[in-house]
Amino acid sequence: MRAFRRRIPAVTAALVLAGCGSERIAPAPGLVELPAVLWEVSGLATLDADTIACVQDEDGIVFVVDVATGAVRDTLPFAGRGDWEGIARVPDGYWILRSDGELTEYRERRDAEGRVGLERAARVVLDLPHDEFEGLAADPAHGRLLVAAKDRPRGDKQARNQRRIWSVDLATRALRREPVLEFDVDALRDELATLDDRSDRKRRPELRLLVSEIAVDTVRDEVLLLSAADLMLLRCDRNGRLRSFHRFDERVLPQPEGLAVLPDGRVVVASEGAGGPARLLVIDAR
Repeated sequence: MRAFRRRIPAVTAALVLAGCGSERIAPAPGLVELPAVLWEVSGLATLDADTIACVQDEDGIVFVVDVATGAVRDTLPFAGRGDWEGIARVPDGYWILRSDGELTEYRERRDAEGRVGLERAARVVLDLPHDEFEGLAADPAHGRLLVAAKDRPRGDKQARNQRRIWSVDLATRALRREPVLEFDVDALRDELATLDDRSDRKRRPELRLLVSEIAVDTVRDEVLLLSAADLMLLRCDRNGRLRSFHRFDERVLPQPEGLAVLPDGRVVVASEGAGGPARLLVIDAR
């Protein structure tokens, strides 16, 4: 498996994000392209300062990827073909989310020769009023996983305007019935208008907030939401208050689906390939 290592020039990468609101995120010097096997990259999880774990939409494999080069360092098969959307790292393995709401724990094990593999340990079915799930993140400070649906909730217009983040207790492996965070899309549009220096005050900014990925920033104790439909990253506090937001240039990251936060607070965003290779961007929080 040959990894693409060509970097996109810094002048191009600088177009990726427009910092808006109370803080700015400055992009790293460049982007890297991911190998063809990750063309449909869908979920990321932080392993350490240099590597992330990735899953993609079709094959049941965890890919260990170097964030500086995009090269695949290792592969860990866990299942057959499926619509794999999210991955979370826990101390003894991974939790992996399928788009239909099946959440499965895989524990690491070593064979007689010391090679690491994954074995299925537990399964949770997300019995929630949604049909499509994509967001998954570990929240170690609270001993839980955070889960987000991509589709709108079932119900009337008011219900469909709500977005909720749910949790699974890692000790009991049970879905908690009350959401951790709740957002009203209309209220978020108002917050966006307040933060956006470029906003037309007479019109609300466009926002659908179809969550394609979530992540927890343990450095700042914040929750990040990625919406590929809006080409937007939202940074919120633990009460769901919007702290800042950032727009992506679709010419560079056409379909941002993967999100992770490194131990030093840098943010990793992965885009599926859309008319080109999948790409990985590491950005510095400033």
